[in-house]
Amino acid sequence: MKTDDCFGLYERLKAKGVEFTQEAMEHGYGTDCGIRDPFGNQIRVLQPKARKG
Repeated sequence: MKTDDCFGLYERLKAKGVEFTQEAMEHGYGTDCGIRDPFGNQIRVLQPKARKG
């Protein structure tokens, strides 16, 4: 799943009780976090790093 605001999405979903397997963190490729859906499936949320140029 892709987003333009990973930290904001993380905070909004956390406030609604969504279970996260990893909080939003910055990496070299962008920002991501991990969610577990009600069926136990892992979902990754990614905000790609903006490309320069």
